[in-house]
Amino acid sequence: MSKARANSGKQGGFAPAWPEEEILAMIDLYLAGTSNHDIALELGRTIPQVKAMMGKVRKRRNLPYRDQEQINSVRRQTIALGGVTALAPTKLDKDWLGSVPYRHWTITKPWRLN
Repeated sequence: MSKARANSGKQGGFAPAWPEEEILAMIDLYLAGTSNHDIALELGRTIPQVKAMMGKVRKRRNLPYRDQEQINSVRRQTIALGGVTALAPTKLDKDWLGSVPYRHWTITKPWRLN
């Protein structure tokens, strides 16, 4: 199947090419610390498209990886402020903030002989 034919179908095919302006906008947003979700919304792309292209661009242009501690800090602040409802902590999350108890598997194990 040729690329033209695969691209013309309604299902499957290839994603539209990334213009240089979109790539530069994505790089600017990435370096500013914007999340992949927000970059995708800004560019009108899906999150997997942004992640895939960012991986390629990062290798080609030797861009640094993001600081994971900074990302986690921002994520925690956003959740604490109630900014992301999908990631908002549940009652169980709020009640249970400790580590896994010692021998936790024995608490839930069904103790049967057969």
